[in-house]
Amino acid sequence: MLLKKTTKSFLKGLIILTLILILIYMIIGSNFLHIFTNNFMFDIREVKVYGKTYIEGKLDWSSIRQTSILLIYAVYIIAFIISEVFIMRKVLEVKNAVALEIHERIQMLKNNLVPENKLEYLGIDKEIKALIEERNELIKQNQDQVIQHNQSMAFLAHDLKTPLTSIFGYVSLLLDEPNISEENRKKYLKII
Repeated sequence: MLLKKTTKSFLKGLIILTLILILIYMIIGSNFLHIFTNNFMFDIREVKVYGKTYIEGKLDWSSIRQTSILLIYAVYIIAFIISEVFIMRKVLEVKNAVALEIHERIQMLKNNLVPENKLEYLGIDKEIKALIEERNELIKQNQDQVIQHNQSMAFLAHDLKTPLTSIFGYVSLLLDEPNISEENRKKYLKII
């Protein structure tokens, strides 16, 4: 996210710089070139006049303009990168310091210690306490549900075991006692 902001600000600055350079070129244009043509020399050659050697030259404004535009862009990009490096370093230092402070405060709050009251962390402390209380409540609810589940299983096992014990008892009685009357045998089979 920070990279997107950096890229956006870089592109905005580059667009503004380009517009400024275009505006300067449009306003000053060729008049600007004629002012300095006779004052500065780019291509130099020697000329002899009346036996004396003079230096004559013409300024090639198109290559100077291109070089200066490239130089301006290069200076802008280098300045932007250097400033972003320093800004990012400072942001990361602050971010790491805050993260470390919050981590220490969380550990203190977990251990029921009272951290140093700093105004900027009071809201965070309240949120952390609320999260710890919510976590403890969820743990308690989970333990209650496990206990309730175990009790339900015990009751279910008892409810299933009691009729099975009765059925098992009647079947054992029918198999083990050969002297049971036919009437009692039918009665026991109906119960089963």
